[in-house]
Amino acid sequence: MVLIGAVVLFGMAALFNWSLQRRDELLAAWAERHGYRILAAEPRPLQRGPFSFNSTNSQQVFRVTIEQSNGDQRSGWVRFGDRWSGLRSDAVEEVWDDEAARCQSAE
Repeated sequence: MVLIGAVVLFGMAALFNWSLQRRDELLAAWAERHGYRILAAEPRPLQRGPFSFNSTNSQQVFRVTIEQSNGDQRSGWVRFGDRWSGLRSDAVEEVWDDEAARCQSAE
């Protein structure tokens, strides 16, 4: 019985560790693909901004501030993973604060 508990605990710890590594890999790859330098990246497991009502627990949301290759800075939200595959997917969505503000003022 103790052995089964230890195996389950080890499996849960391994899965948690994998998800942390995977989200960091996805964040770094996303930034590199767009030529961004990450100035700040805060995981947001509870306060998910614009992704609050349409994210699953298998997706990861970050609040980010980046520097673009031209030197401009932007802040916004980035979600990694998809609804069904979670972090096994390479899906990435972003919502920038300046774009969200423009959409709201146009309504």
